[in-house]
Amino acid sequence: MSNATPENNEVPEWRTRQERGSIFWLRVITFIALKLGRRVARLLLPPITLFFVLRAGEAGDASRAYLARVLKRPAKWIDVYRHFYCFAATILDRFFLVNERVELFDIRGFGTERFTERFKANQGGLLLGAHIGSFDAVRAFGYDMPSLKVALAMFEGNARKLGMVLNAINPRAAQEIIPLGTMQSILDIRARVVEGAYVGMLADRSLGQKGYKTVSFLGGEAQVAIGPFKIGALLGGPLFFMAAIYRGSNRYDIIFDTLVDFDAAEPKPILIDRAIARYAEILEERVIDAPYNWFNFFNFWQAEGSDEESQ
Repeated sequence: MSNATPENNEVPEWRTRQERGSIFWLRVITFIALKLGRRVARLLLPPITLFFVLRAGEAGDASRAYLARVLKRPAKWIDVYRHFYCFAATILDRFFLVNERVELFDIRGFGTERFTERFKANQGGLLLGAHIGSFDAVRAFGYDMPSLKVALAMFEGNARKLGMVLNAINPRAAQEIIPLGTMQSILDIRARVVEGAYVGMLADRSLGQKGYKTVSFLGGEAQVAIGPFKIGALLGGPLFFMAAIYRGSNRYDIIFDTLVDFDAAEPKPILIDRAIARYAEILEERVIDAPYNWFNFFNFWQAEGSDEESQ
């Protein structure tokens, strides 16, 4: 892992592009789910997917570029279709998961032992994920643990939009979102963890601020923001990587991996570097295992920012 070269402090592409995809899809499919239910709504996924593939634009280009890397061959049209279909399926399932319709799904946990131990000891923590599968399936996984509290920390603009939609589905869901972008965000995350809650952050996108490390990912170099890992170091304890992989039909696999234990007797910068490297390794393993599950429809390999604040 090497330091990135400072280029500019511009806002990253994913924040300048109008990210209508997830919010718009959620609104459309929420309406369909309300009227028709999951089984019938799934019958409409193919034409909906086809419509969005034909109008994908930059998101379609990003999908093809990513799929070519992960599949190690030029991506075909059907590959892009499968990628968008998987995304649409998880968006549909979000409606039912947020509404706690867990009985509709086959949700299985893997590598959950350490997470479960901390939960039983009433110890919270930070869960780092990626735009892979469905974070809402993690909340569903926790329904067997009535006292488990899970919040999602995300960029303030998207948090506000998503919160409005989730509030319309289930008012309790919007209360579990912590907007990022201010010092208050860190205080709120810390407060929730002290209370014994788990806070999830998706670490495969940046907020356009300084502080990055360059990692090897799918045969190229990509930049990972240090911020989420610094928060993990501040909180202490084990830092978990979490992914809820969609396996088709109604099945999700919830997979936990320990990135690093910040209570270890080593300097925090070393532990942060180790956690970032391990994050990239695990993310690569997950997308190779389930290539159509990664919904980061942006150029992940585009240079952004610098890591001059990493020390």
